[in-house]
Amino acid sequence: MMSRLSGRAARQERRGIGGRLWLEPKFAIDYFQGKRCLDAGCGAGRWTKTLNSLGARVKSIDVSRHGLESTKRFNEEVEECSIFGIPARTNLAHAFDFTLCWGVVMCTHDPRAAFDAVASPVKPGGSLYLMVYAPTYHTSPPVLEWRARYHRECRTFEERLAFAYAIADRPENAINLLDMLNTFYNWTIPEAVCEHWFRANGLRDSTLLNRNEPHACALHMLGVKS
Repeated sequence: MMSRLSGRAARQERRGIGGRLWLEPKFAIDYFQGKRCLDAGCGAGRWTKTLNSLGARVKSIDVSRHGLESTKRFNEEVEECSIFGIPARTNLAHAFDFTLCWGVVMCTHDPRAAFDAVASPVKPGGSLYLMVYAPTYHTSPPVLEWRARYHRECRTFEERLAFAYAIADRPENAINLLDMLNTFYNWTIPEAVCEHWFRANGLRDSTLLNRNEPHACALHMLGVKS
């Protein structure tokens, strides 16, 4: 199953459709200092940990108990909460200077409703950072082939993990590919759609932060609440 995915040529092809993240404009090093931040869909807590290290005060929410247990190792303020449950939590309403939703909205059954939910905790003058998959990468022929083969041929966790390692350009990137391939829903969201969502939720001046990224596999967008 793996033979066609190995070798230098395959790695070069993967680099051609993937790529490293470029953000512009950059966040100032003290941008997060003292800010009240929400990590919506925190997973194992990698961005919570990053925000904490930059001086933010972070609340982390997720539906995964294992993810929250992981996050609680370095952040006390965790809460089991679905993205769709955010509007019903009065303690979250308009409470945050910065809300981060990285790679969550597009993995739900209703991305628009999910976006509306994560926009609600942003206070006036606060910012929302959204990361969603871009059509450019995730509808490319190699990725569509990987996804089809992953769900058609890989039956056990060991087979799935081996597949992710086989297609990864670097071993440390295999976990990201496994995360990308494993979800039931995996929508790609065009930039114009994201811009409309931001405007509809009172988030002005939405900016695509990685516009100059050569091979963008995702959209990284920032908007400010009016």
